[in-house]
Amino acid sequence: YITENTHKTIRDAQIDILKIILEEGEEVENLLEINNISIVITNPLLFSELIVPTEIGKKHMDQMLLKPNPNLPKTHHYRLYNYIVGDKKKHEIGENLVSYNQVEECIERLKENPFSKRCVITLWSPEDCSDKYALSWTFSQLMIRNNKLIMTNFFRGCDIWNAFSFNMLGIAKLQSEIAQRLNIETGEFIVHIGSAHIYKINQKK
Repeated sequence: YITENTHKTIRDAQIDILKIILEEGEEVENLLEINNISIVITNPLLFSELIVPTEIGKKHMDQMLLKPNPNLPKTHHYRLYNYIVGDKKKHEIGENLVSYNQVEECIERLKENPFSKRCVITLWSPEDCSDKYALSWTFSQLMIRNNKLIMTNFFRGCDIWNAFSFNMLGIAKLQSEIAQRLNIETGEFIVHIGSAHIYKINQKK
């Protein structure tokens, strides 16, 4: 499902997706859901100060890009800046395991080759299939086109009512920070969501 409009802000996109889910969504367990929706946001940080987190939203915001927090089951930070490659079931860190700072790797590659298509940041690992706290944001691609940094993001699922604004704002800030490091402007912010949904308990809100 590709939305017809290009959205100027995160809030514009959220409202459009909520309308689509309410009008065309299918019931799946305790959800109302649209599968495989794609959106484009041209200026995700515009009016970002108006996105005031609720209690649930605050949790989603905290999980996005912060350093590991012992009070949270999982954050994105360690996958972004300390992604461990290797069989963790067989080896301890330091024994046949490699740690990657994926953000720095992508920045360096784009400095070397601004037309690279290989700058993919992954936040998914095979063991996540059986993890109830598995991250919803699974990977992103960074590309420079027309001297602007385009960021394309894939979510396996997203709670559009509770989490969408705060998730997108966190990633959009990362896009802006990387663009600043590359001394270029931010371009389009593109999002693909496998399961765009709202919980039935939130439908009447």
